[in-house]
Amino acid sequence: MAHDQPGKMVGIFTERDLLKRIDEIQHGDHWNKPVAHLMTRPVQTLEVGNLFEAGPRMLKEGFRHLPVVHSSEKGPAELIGVISIRDVLALEIRVKEEALSLAKRTPKKGRTPRSRVIHLGHSESPGLQRLVEVAGRTLWIHREVNPPALNSPKLFSELESADLVFLDLDGLRVAEWTELLRKLNRLPEAPPLILLMTETRHSEPERLTLKALSRSGKWPVFLKPFPVTQVLDQVRSLLEISPSRS
Repeated sequence: MAHDQPGKMVGIFTERDLLKRIDEIQHGDHWNKPVAHLMTRPVQTLEVGNLFEAGPRMLKEGFRHLPVVHSSEKGPAELIGVISIRDVLALEIRVKEEALSLAKRTPKKGRTPRSRVIHLGHSESPGLQRLVEVAGRTLWIHREVNPPALNSPKLFSELESADLVFLDLDGLRVAEWTELLRKLNRLPEAPPLILLMTETRHSEPERLTLKALSRSGKWPVFLKPFPVTQVLDQVRSLLEISPSRS
């Protein structure tokens, strides 16, 4: 990655850029020139919360690498890492293996009803939905979190009937997610809950509070990008111990 003085990404130079211009390099004095002569620009990036969009983006645009960033209101997008086509293929193989394993373990007759999994957040998470569907027979429901929803009896009635709830904290103010946790905790039949967050989008006091919650074992916290194996194991574990609800 190439940056200018303020830290803004201005280009990317990969093995593919090198191979595409090998003739130019061999017949010219490029080794002594700035990388700007060979790098690809402008830079296409991917938000850390949208990692499952990497594959379609790469196929559409012809990329092999995508810088992963976190955008905030405080300044330019922060580079977190780079995802490659190899990473995407490895994830696809993992997901397909899990789906095949699930199909072999599940009898064709007498299947149990699908578990109700509710995702609370400002935006949908198709990548997480796909992982959850691989983990077991589930009915995925997304509900947007906003101030009116936090006071909606209908929402909390629906949450009480869920087998598992994901709460995406990104984009929520501290007062919003703490109030939501308090109300969920007061439900007579509170469902198992998994918290999701991008670490760089939350203040140090928030991160310390959430780490303490995670260590307590009451509410596991997963950082984005999601560790696939751990999420699958956690979902399966919680759905198995979750009492059936009508």
